[in-house]
Amino acid sequence: MSEVEIVEPKTELIEQIKSIGLEETTERWLAGKYEPFFRKALVWEEQAKAIVVTDVNDEETMKQAGDMRKELKALRCSVERERKILKEDALKVGKAIDTIARTIKGLIEPLESHLKEQEEFAEIQRQKEIARLQKVRKSLLDEFGFDSSSMNLGEMANDVFDQMLSTAESSHEAKLKEAEAEKKRKAEEAEAERKRQEEAAAEKARLEAENARLLQEQKDREEREAAERAAREEEVARLQSERAVLVDQFEFDHSYISLGEMEEDAFQKLLEKAKTVYAEKLEADQKAAEEAERKRIEDEEYKRQQEESAAQIEAERKKSEEAQAEAKQLRDAEQKRLQEEAEQALKPTQTEAEGRLADPTNHVGSIGFSRRQATDKQKLESLAEYADEVRTQLKSDAGRECLSQVVLMIRETLGQM
Repeated sequence: MSEVEIVEPKTELIEQIKSIGLEETTERWLAGKYEPFFRKALVWEEQAKAIVVTDVNDEETMKQAGDMRKELKALRCSVERERKILKEDALKVGKAIDTIARTIKGLIEPLESHLKEQEEFAEIQRQKEIARLQKVRKSLLDEFGFDSSSMNLGEMANDVFDQMLSTAESSHEAKLKEAEAEKKRKAEEAEAERKRQEEAAAEKARLEAENARLLQEQKDREEREAAERAAREEEVARLQSERAVLVDQFEFDHSYISLGEMEEDAFQKLLEKAKTVYAEKLEADQKAAEEAERKRIEDEEYKRQQEESAAQIEAERKKSEEAQAEAKQLRDAEQKRLQEEAEQALKPTQTEAEGRLADPTNHVGSIGFSRRQATDKQKLESLAEYADEVRTQLKSDAGRECLSQVVLMIRETLGQM
């Protein structure tokens, strides 16, 4: 930025100071305080107004406007600071200072606004374009009844908006076709309804005439039927009374039957049936009484037999339990005795048996194999033969029984090997 040129002050500032009514010394002092600010503001005025941006790409001029605006802002702030200092001296001086400061600020602020517009020219133009597009695009969408009040149409990409506009147009056309079809359908329905109402009115008139005729015929028929019904009811009542007397003597339930309305043949059959049922009932009652007496006698006899059988079973059960207990004692005693006799019978032959088991060839050799070749099964077979041989030599029945049990156990073991 070049050095600011000092020029002669305009008379406007001096006239404003003089109009306050200060002393000449104060006027000269005050003019001297603000003269440098005023002169600079006058110089900046011409330069600021000369800056005008017309192209969003003119960044140099926009930067120049920004730098100049900052200089003017600094000048304005200096004036404001000077104003605050000088106003403290006196009220009149403060009034003069305010007047002068407002004058200078009134000169500077429009310049600041102008320069700011120049500095932000690109953004301002962009916002204007956004606002223009918002208005234009909203108008286009409004033609198709599309609600875009909550959309930022101005900043929307062209292809996105074009797609939205095409969709809105298609939807609008579809709605128009649908509305036209609905209008046509309603017209057809209205015409059909009109014809239906005309036909309904004609049908109503025909039905009213027909109903009047039918009502008269019905009235005539009802009067005729009423007379016939009265005569019929009188006859039915007479027959009901007479026939009820005949049927009641046989205790026949005819509460669900209108006897008076029955044909004579049907009533005679009913009367015969009542006689038959009554006779069968008397016979059945007699048989039932006889059967009940017979069953009572049988039940009493059955109960007596059951009581006798239960007593006999209980006696036999007690007798059986006593016999079982006695037999168990005898078996236990006999088993103990047999075991003792077997032990005594085996003692003389124990040494001999051990020797023959230690050298199986003494006995096993007789069946054709040596001691080394003898298997457990062969040894058990040899032992069984030996035990059987010893059994035949015993005199005691108990001993023989014991060895028989031993031989049997060995045979069972061999059968499982």
